[in-house]
Amino acid sequence: STTTFQLKPVEREDEQAETKPEGTEMDKDKDKPTLGMQVDDIGRYPGLQDKLKSSEGVVVTNVERDGLADKAGLERGDVIVEVDKKKISDLSDFKKAVAKLTKGKSYLFKVRSRSRGGAPGLVIIKIE
Repeated sequence: STTTFQLKPVEREDEQAETKPEGTEMDKDKDKPTLGMQVDDIGRYPGLQDKLKSSEGVVVTNVERDGLADKAGLERGDVIVEVDKKKISDLSDFKKAVAKLTKGKSYLFKVRSRSRGGAPGLVIIKIE
């Protein structure tokens, strides 16, 4: 059986109109790689938190076709809870972990998979 849910963020009072969540990809600096995905705090998705029974991690809100995240099998709705063995509690933790990734290396991402009902799994992303 498959668990389905909608990804609907809760608006924050202090949030300004944005077309995508702030700071969710690696820097657009040409020397910095991009993961090809956007993420947001799981706290903005109470329905997802309830389904996963967890308030930690970042939810993948968009995956760029043929990007690194797509090639690794990440999907919209997956929740990243670790990057390179560093616990990810929120967007701030994710940004710090991603800032340390370097080209030419592979990194382990611990993910709670949307398509497997929140079951944990590991994804390896090679930064190109």
